Amino acid sequence: MPISLKRPNCSSQWSKLTSELQYYSKNDFSAYAGEWIAISGHQVIAHGKILKDVYKEANSKTKKAPFFLRVPTTREELIL
Repeated sequence: MPISLKRPNCSSQWSKLTSELQYYSKNDFSAYAGEWIAISGHQVIAHGKILKDVYKEANSKTKKAPFFLRVPTTREELIL
């Protein structure tokens, strides 16, 4: 019996990611260097050194899935 693999519809998730990455690329987040940030819409809703703590705080503030990103320090680079 053949297995049917369906590609999930990711267009809405991709557009959300694209929007938040554009927001990140157009703003200065150097105040958060070395920290994790959670972006929802066009604002940072949580930040900190420990991703687990940032995740908990962000999820307590929104029902939507936030975008998590570690802000590089001046000696690091962001790789997408």
